[in-house]
Amino acid sequence: MAAREPPPRPLPDMPGYMRDAPGPRPDGIKVDMQQLFGGGGESQTDLGLYVQVKEGSIALTQDGQVLQLDRGESAYANFERTEVYRLQFTPPFLQREPVLSAPSAGGLFCGFGFR
Repeated sequence: MAAREPPPRPLPDMPGYMRDAPGPRPDGIKVDMQQLFGGGGESQTDLGLYVQVKEGSIALTQDGQVLQLDRGESAYANFERTEVYRLQFTPPFLQREPVLSAPSAGGLFCGFGFR
């Protein structure tokens, strides 16, 4: 079946609405890739604070570093205050935590555990 529309073709010049857009160019925005996509610490044996967000979002702050976590994400912060990062996988001890996972926990939307 043939397409009813003509094939795409290059524009002779950049349209004014793109050229005069008020925001910054995407290639000029500094992005902290570790903050946005980072993960690590998968051994889950390091001593520290482990956090799992079940609903909403939280900000984990340590020594000027701020890590924004949304629903379904987990993070780790060590006790020495030198590391805070998003975990690629939620540790089983947080997923199976009996107290905070119970319906009687009520308004708790974030599970945490120390190791």
